[in-house]
Parts: sequence; C-alpha cells; structure tokens
Amino acid sequence: MPRSLRHCNRHFVAELTNRTMLGLFRLVPTPNLTAEIVGIFAEGQRKYPQVLLHFLVVPSNHYHALATCGDANILGRWLSWTKAAIARAAQFHHGFTGPVWGRRATKIDVLDDVALRARVKYLMAQACVENLVLKPADWPGVNCVDALCRGAVMRGSYVTADERRAAMRDGKLTLPMNRTLELVPLPSLPESVHARQIWYRHIEKEIIAETRERMAAEGKRPSTRRALQTRSPNSRPKTFTRSPAPACHSSCRRLIQEFLVARAEFAAHWREALDDLRRGARICFPEGGWWPYGCREVAPPQQV
Repeated sequence: MPRSLRHCNRHFVAELTNRTMLGLFRLVPTPNLTAEIVGIFAEGQRKYPQVLLHFLVVPSNHYHALATCGDANILGRWLSWTKAAIARAAQFHHGFTGPVWGRRATKIDVLDDVALRARVKYLMAQACVENLVLKPADWPGVNCVDALCRGAVMRGSYVTADERRAAMRDGKLTLPMNRTLELVPLPSLPESVHARQIWYRHIEKEIIAETRERMAAEGKRPSTRRALQTRSPNSRPKTFTRSPAPACHSSCRRLIQEFLVARAEFAAHWREALDDLRRGARICFPEGGWWPYGCREVAPPQQV
C-alpha cells in the first residue's frame, strides 16, 4: 500500500512523487512554466493550509515533494488540484494535447531523522545524478535549493486560463509574479534559520563534490541551460525504468516493522468498514476523514 493516500500520519514527513506518462519530458523547464508551477504550489498553500510543504523539486518528467498532512482527504484534494493545474500550464506552454501524468501519486512516509536527511540529499541531487548540472541550484526548473540554503525568495505566477490568454502580447507571454512560495521548516531541524541553512548547505556541498568526482571519472560535462530548456516535451529518456516504491524510508529495521504492523492494522479496519458498508451499515468517519470506526491512530515509534 505505498501508493494509498488513505494511510496518513501527521507525525511523519511524507515523500510525494508522480511521474509523467511514459516518462515523457512534459515538464521541460521553460521560464514561464517554472514561474507558473511555483505560483500553483503557492496558491495550493492558500487553498489547503493543512498541507505543510517542506521541499519541492520538479525535473522534466516528474516531481518530488516533502510534506506533512494528517488528513488523507485534504492531501488527496491538494494533489489532484496541483496536478491538474500543472497539466494545464504544461499543455499551454509546450503546445501539446493529451495526458501529462502517469500513475497515481506515490506517498512514502519517512520515519526517522537519518532517513530524512538521506531523502533530502536524494531529492536535492535529482538533476546532478543524471549529470545535467554540476550544482543542485543550477537546475533551471523548479527547485528550492537557493531558498533553503541561502534564504532566496521563491516567486511565481498564478493566473487563470482567461488571464493567461489575455497576457499574450506580440507572441510573448508576460506573467505577473503575484505569488510567493514559503516552505515550512522540517519538524526535526533547529528553530534558527541560520542553523537550518547550514544543515542544507552541508548536504549541497556533499552533492557537488560527488558530482564533480563522478563527472571527472566518466569524462562528462554538465548540459547547458539552453539545452535543458529546449528539449522536446514529446521525447523521453533513453532508459526509463520504474523501481518499486518501498513501504517507508527508515534507517532502522525495527521502525520499519512497527510501521508495517500499524499499516496492516489500518488496512484490516478499513476492509472491515467497507464490508459493513456493503452490507448496508451506516459508516461514520471522524472529522479527520480517514480513520474508519474502531481504528486507533498509532503514535510515532521511539527514535533510535
């Protein structure tokens, strides 16, 4: 059940990801599309304040985010709204028709601080591992590296379809930068802004050093910004494989086992509620919206 959005826990940070159909480069990072995606996530914060967004990066054929939300109904609506808005913006700016997203979004809980740092490093290095850029902040698309490491402001544009068409002047699109995306600090990081920036900059330095070493060993050079922004949205990577999503991320096997037990308990109660519903019983859900009756919320396991 790693893809089941019904299984939410407000105690854990969740990694959210979704790929485009067939891995096509539907989200090629042009300046206007990048501004719109930032504005869409900023507008999503206003519409769904219960979803706390901690990290965001959007490569050419998928997106990654770290977020916290204890209500699966709200999280599902937030994902549906943002994905639909991004799809409309990508179709408009790249001039294609047809679906953008592939399968449903994947949600994987991160159980401890060691695993959380590993996931932040993995997401921050998305463009570097493919030898596209040397530094994580060099990615021309949506990325929050400068915002987290150096306090940069992420500004974007949110416009309706009519406003987008009205903004066309002389074959060029000028969008108002009317939204600011503010990321919520990870719960396990220090309260000091400077201390959090140092934490992120240490990860950034590790990625840059590893990327330099790998490029030197393979004899490769990073791509230019123009090459990254002019790729066809109908093309796809030469090799595209989907690895199975794990149940959760953790550095401790005991935490993983406790999480699996809690998830199995949740699934059993959910099936029980569905069976009662099929038999004609009236099912009452609490305000949280996702816990079936009789199912208790499991407290987070002790950190090790």
